Amino acid sequence: PGLSIIFATQRPAALHPDVMSQSDIIICHRLTAQDDITALEAVRPTYMREGIGDSLRKMGTEKGVAFIVDDNSESAHVVRMRPRKSWHGGDEPSALLKF
Repeated sequence: PGLSIIFATQRPAALHPDVMSQSDIIICHRLTAQDDITALEAVRPTYMREGIGDSLRKMGTEKGVAFIVDDNSESAHVVRMRPRKSWHGGDEPSALLKF
């Protein structure tokens, strides 16, 4: 019930703290700016044993890895998205042909 909205940003620190604190699900890919990590730490749920910054460091730099915080189930997970299986027009260019 109520209003649902999805925010997608590359700068979590730029969002108002109320927006972050009222989010039931946060999906976070790799962050490198300390301000953004600090903004997520500020809304860390009490059920999380370790800090969000620690979880982000465990993710590493591999593509397709994300950290998810779910308030409904009171859980946090590091997940890996499967690679795209369909052709994508925005594919990364390559100087070599694939055989």
